Amino acid sequence: MIKSIPNMTYAFIFFLCLIIFKPAPGVILGLWTVNIIALVVLALLGLYLCYVYIRHRGPLINYGIHVASWRENPVFLYLLLSSFSLILSTLYGMRVSPALTSLQDLIELHRYVFYLLFFILALNVRIEDLRKLLIPIGLIILVVELFGVLQFFNLFNVNNHIGLFYTISERHYNMIIRQQRIPSFFLNPNMYGSFLVIVVGLLLSYLTFTKLFKKRYILPLLILTFISVFLTTSRTAVITVAGLIVYWTLFCLVFNRGYWKRTIQLGITTLLLYGALAFILIPQITYLDYAADQIFENMGKPLGKGEEDVGEPKIRFKESIGNIRTSVDSVNSFKNRYEYWAMNMEKFKQQPIIGHGPMKSGEFVAFADNSYLFILARYGLLGLLIFLVFYFYLYMKTAFTVKSNGTSDSKKILGLAINLIIVGYVVMGIVAEVWFNLQSMTILFMIMGLFYNKHLK
Repeated sequence: MIKSIPNMTYAFIFFLCLIIFKPAPGVILGLWTVNIIALVVLALLGLYLCYVYIRHRGPLINYGIHVASWRENPVFLYLLLSSFSLILSTLYGMRVSPALTSLQDLIELHRYVFYLLFFILALNVRIEDLRKLLIPIGLIILVVELFGVLQFFNLFNVNNHIGLFYTISERHYNMIIRQQRIPSFFLNPNMYGSFLVIVVGLLLSYLTFTKLFKKRYILPLLILTFISVFLTTSRTAVITVAGLIVYWTLFCLVFNRGYWKRTIQLGITTLLLYGALAFILIPQITYLDYAADQIFENMGKPLGKGEEDVGEPKIRFKESIGNIRTSVDSVNSFKNRYEYWAMNMEKFKQQPIIGHGPMKSGEFVAFADNSYLFILARYGLLGLLIFLVFYFYLYMKTAFTVKSNGTSDSKKILGLAINLIIVGYVVMGIVAEVWFNLQSMTILFMIMGLFYNKHLK
């Protein structure tokens, strides 16, 4: 007897909440708990999907977990090839760099299992209209951003009780308290910034294909999202979102030609809104204000002249503004990036084809502050090729989906959102490992699952 398939919409919302709101109490219980909790979430989803399959036994194509063909859906092939690349690089790295890579580095495979299971979950949500997910997803975004506001201003002393369950180390606690660099429910400000890029992509896409009278419902959330981008103090996120608004306007002019006047008005209005918020907020946010002042001061310095030829520094730079400015002055991240880039480039040159593997077992730095050098050093040209081919294909696929006249608004919204997120992440990837942020990337694969969902019209 054929059994009916359960509506997995509630499961989709539940596990989306779980991947976002899962605690990370490293500062309380130790950093190891952060990884354990993530694996527990993965195990719960795996058990749920197994239950659905066993409970509704039958051919995969008809019952339980629906698996699309690889010709129509390249995600499975990408995850398989990426896993193969990781295994190959790890085994080779164990031979050529045993001090840096060991068999336990294969734990990195859990990343692709995350993507796969959450993608399958989204692929099987049985809804025909994306608007049914609008309210729950909007509420989730609202909670995330409001919690970030609470952290930034330390309202109700949130950083010393609830906030501790989302602080992974003492260093991150000091960063929140002294520098006002807030992660919300994510592990650090840059990861939170990468999540907000996803939110901006979704909101801009929704604005593009929504009637005028419905836009007023999304405008307050868009404003709060823009404010949250600045509150992260992530300079990368701030610059990326500004560029994303410009790209979104140009993209819609090219692929949505029938509404060029409306597109220009919407693009200019959105950019002016973001610019106005930047003008108001950046001077009030010490970390961003300091970075902006440094940029403009350096641009104004005559080449070849010393400090004595520039004139007196701003008076307010000489005044004490407390521990926040002192802490910020000690940050030299941009200079450090050159060192990390050089170290990872050197590793890439040693093994350019398949890399050294994850290199988690030695004393080599665990990051590169550049996603592409990170891939090259660990997985070589093979790993980078797999990565580039997949995301270029996805970029083109979503662009043509938006352009197609026979595509539903739900598919166009998802297609444009994925397109915007890819462009934003390409930019952020130059100075961060944004493509390896587990929470944000898992959410991106959930959006891909909805995009390829055959039930969504």
